[in-house]
Amino acid sequence: MFGVPAPTASTTVAMALSDALAMAVSRVMYGDDGGPREVFKRNHPGGAIGLNMGTVGVKISDLAVPLKEIPVIPEDYSRPQTPSTESSDDGSDLWPPVAQMRVLDCLLLAVRSRGGWLKTAKGEVVPPRLLQVVTEPAVDFRDEELRLVVPEEEWVKVPGDASVEGARKWVMATRTEDFTERRMESLVVAAVVDGKVVGVIEYGDLSTGGR
Repeated sequence: MFGVPAPTASTTVAMALSDALAMAVSRVMYGDDGGPREVFKRNHPGGAIGLNMGTVGVKISDLAVPLKEIPVIPEDYSRPQTPSTESSDDGSDLWPPVAQMRVLDCLLLAVRSRGGWLKTAKGEVVPPRLLQVVTEPAVDFRDEELRLVVPEEEWVKVPGDASVEGARKWVMATRTEDFTERRMESLVVAAVVDGKVVGVIEYGDLSTGGR
């Protein structure tokens, strides 16, 4: 304007008026969604976009909780797999029952674990999301109906140098079971480096950059 090759006051005024007009229109359009503030919050870098931005350039091996840092659930495997039918002189079993590890015991142990992960001496893991939603803490953590314990053959193994988005695509391309939403969120994604699993992360954490 006026032959000056640089922004002038008119440019600033135009931007201010356009911004005010946009806000007025957004109040009408998004009044039922909490107004412009809530819509902006979901799409601003401090919201959904920001979460994705925070994972750019981050590898799965950086986010995964190292297996070596996950505490082991104490279980007693000293007695035979099948109960003994023999009895001692006083009529009691020679092989007393193994101390039951309840969900509550696991929760107490998980408090001291990074991300709430637990593992067993057999190499299985207990994802935190599955553990946290159990409504009966007095139940044995190995109760088959709970399905808390996830063996390695059920993990989705992803190259440790994969990006977050690459890991998501890998999971969706390789999973075969029709998971419920809850099971999908707690699906175990394992980071593999040099052919060895070095850490684990829940699928639900891939969208938030880990814990």
